[in-house]
Amino acid sequence: MSEPALPPAGPGQGVHPGAGSETNVGATFRVCLLALLIAPLNAIWVVQMDGVRSLGMPTLAAPFFNVVFIISVAVAVNGAMRRLLPRFALSHAELVVLYILMSILTSGVGYDTVNFTFATATGAYRYGTPESGWREAFFDYLPSGMLVEDADTLDRLWAGGAGDPAHRWSWSNLAGPWARPECWRGVIGPMVRWWVFLSALWLAPMGLAVIFRYRWIEAERLTFPITYLPLEISRPDAWMLRHRYMWAGFGLAAGISLLNGLHVLYPTVPQIPIRLEQVPILNLGNQLTDRPWNAVGWFWLCFYPFVIGIGLLLPLELPLSCALFYVFFKAQLVFFAWLGMTQKPEFPYQKEQSYGGYVALLLFSLVAGRQYYIRVAKQVIGLVHMPTDRSEPMSYRAATALFVAGAAYVVLVGVQQHMAWWVSGLFFAQYFLLTAIIGRIRAETGIPSHEIERLGPTVMLGNILGARILGPRNLTGASVFFGFTRGMRNIPFPHQAEGLKFAERLGMPSRRLMAVMMAAVPVGLAVGIWAHYDQVFRYGYAATWRPVHGWACREAWDQLVAWINTPAGFHSGRATACALGFIFYYGMMLIRTRVLWWPIHPIGFALSSTWCMHHMWFPFLIAATIKWLLARYAGHTSFRGLAAFALGLILGDIGFGCLWQIYGIIQGVSVWAFWP
Repeated sequence: MSEPALPPAGPGQGVHPGAGSETNVGATFRVCLLALLIAPLNAIWVVQMDGVRSLGMPTLAAPFFNVVFIISVAVAVNGAMRRLLPRFALSHAELVVLYILMSILTSGVGYDTVNFTFATATGAYRYGTPESGWREAFFDYLPSGMLVEDADTLDRLWAGGAGDPAHRWSWSNLAGPWARPECWRGVIGPMVRWWVFLSALWLAPMGLAVIFRYRWIEAERLTFPITYLPLEISRPDAWMLRHRYMWAGFGLAAGISLLNGLHVLYPTVPQIPIRLEQVPILNLGNQLTDRPWNAVGWFWLCFYPFVIGIGLLLPLELPLSCALFYVFFKAQLVFFAWLGMTQKPEFPYQKEQSYGGYVALLLFSLVAGRQYYIRVAKQVIGLVHMPTDRSEPMSYRAATALFVAGAAYVVLVGVQQHMAWWVSGLFFAQYFLLTAIIGRIRAETGIPSHEIERLGPTVMLGNILGARILGPRNLTGASVFFGFTRGMRNIPFPHQAEGLKFAERLGMPSRRLMAVMMAAVPVGLAVGIWAHYDQVFRYGYAATWRPVHGWACREAWDQLVAWINTPAGFHSGRATACALGFIFYYGMMLIRTRVLWWPIHPIGFALSSTWCMHHMWFPFLIAATIKWLLARYAGHTSFRGLAAFALGLILGDIGFGCLWQIYGIIQGVSVWAFWP
């Protein structure tokens, strides 16, 4: 039987039993206040990990491991509260809302937000020396307003030293650079403009989340696999946390983390290599030294426990497909090297192949639900008068207005940054397309890596259309926005869509949750921008900040100079790779919908050319092998214990890994970084 194209008009549609009860409200005042109090400490922690200490990158994969740690601590404290002060304990729904809010708040301080965005914003004038050749290439086209231009402020950002590095307690040290006008005067203008811009950019897709909600959650019944973790660990009965297999997985992962952490502090302690570039982790690429086999490049065998755990929670076809397509892309490199066709940079354009697959993924779902989306469009423009959105977080017309208003604003900002109207429109159309794609990946598959590394609109416009079509002025304006489009790994849209799934699962009032999630976007960005600049002024980009930041400050502008100095027109090779990737993915999906036994999911094709898949392909292969063996020899009844074991791997790896990081930050020493 086919799914209905639209939700019924009745007012009770989609309402979980018990919705509206006190225990199901979720987005209560106290949980919002708790999230607000945690947000500054969380932001400083993330900046310390990503920037100052280089202890890990929590926002490169889903779920954010800092949020998993926070919710785990909250669950433990809440368990004690239930026994001692049950009146003050948080409900299941409140703990889930805390997870949602902390995920959105963390997005505002994520690696692809403050790190690359503000590295780009400060790098132009810092590294635009006469020796670099930047001034002659593009300084005449640089827009003003969103870049840090003041030389004295840039010197302070690079040198650091605001506040007491020893963190001795004092009110002046707590205020740090914000008590010194000479520090913040040069960044306050760009900071405010970026805050307003990013708030509009991230609030607009919430209208898309409302429009997609019924189709994804109720018609297609997408599972949103990432939601399994917070739902299970926050359950009042906590049966999973009492399972012996959970503690077996927890002990295994925690033991590895403990041993590796001691090895970092005391090198005589043995270690268990599990992560990328950890000596003596095996890189198959180093063993393949002859042509054409040496074309494979990186070919690491990693053993991240939490990635194995996530793979065990996914359907067998997903981790298996990611591992197989990763090998497929490596085989491509060897094959074309054997043919002698690798002289062109980046050939055979694997990222563009993935890009075509990404677009096909979203388009396939839109075609499948075309009746629903046509009816929604008719209701928005007034051709359908019977309301079908009474139980939605907001009406379809209001959701459309939210998206259109936000999109129009960011396009206008693009024009102000010296892009032509059509270029700015094309730029942000592609951005929102990728946003919807990432949300769909998380909803349908739950694969923890959904990065769009170097496939955002800045790179795609420059690589495919080139300087001859766009001109240096348009490319310079697009380069200002390179940072937040470089990887798009921590955008809040998938968390917002998952929030609506949580509301459906737990019967929470979705309108109230939507309002809280919308408020979390500008709050998270404000806290993230504050934390980033606070830590930069204290530690300095060139002082104790992680060395990669100097490269991040130059990446967008070096790329721009290359486009301008070697102007190219339409790149037919990259465009062809996009088209072939689209056809391949769409064809695979048609096979999958018609051949029920087909074991391969084409999502692996779209995802397996990414940087994160270097880390994840072998853990996924391990997870797929374990699941296949259990299904073959132990039966599906064993999967309940397997889920508990997987949860233990995730919590043990993340829990002890985060404890090591907190210890390193407090003591100011290098410690074990379990990811990436």
